Amino acid sequence: MYLVCNSAAGVYAPQQIYEGYKDNPAWDWSKISQKDREILEAGPEGPENDYYFEVWAFALDNITVHSPDGVLYHLEHPEDVWLIPEGKTFDDF
Repeated sequence: MYLVCNSAAGVYAPQQIYEGYKDNPAWDWSKISQKDREILEAGPEGPENDYYFEVWAFALDNITVHSPDGVLYHLEHPEDVWLIPEGKTFDDF
């Protein structure tokens, strides 16, 4: 389990995560459409901010991260945003 973004980022967490990891090859953004990526990039004050949290919810369910040692992770956002190994939940830790 790895911390990706702490809760201090508030509503900007999705935007910060996208900006920080969009070009990281370990992060699989393939299920997130280009339009949805633009919404995340624009942030909560963007022109389509009505969809910002809807897009983030979809991203949480669909982004995977592949570690160099072969472990597959998914995201969970109980408050902070965490990378959790597949097959586990935040509550397992």
